[in-house]
Amino acid sequence: MKEFARKIEIVREILHKKIEENIDKKEILRISQELDKLIVNYLLECTIKAELR
Repeated sequence: MKEFARKIEIVREILHKKIEENIDKKEILRISQELDKLIVNYLLECTIKAELR
C-alpha cells in the first residue's frame, strides 16, 4: 500500500510541475491518465484486502 501511495505522490508532483511549466496538453493528459490508473489500482487493492478480512 505504501508503494502505491509513494507512486501516486510522485506522479502527482510531476503533473503539477508540468502544469506550472505550461507543457503540451497531450503530455499533461498522459500524466493525468497515469495518475488515474495508479489511483484505481490502489483502490482496487484496498477493496480486495478489505474483502479478504
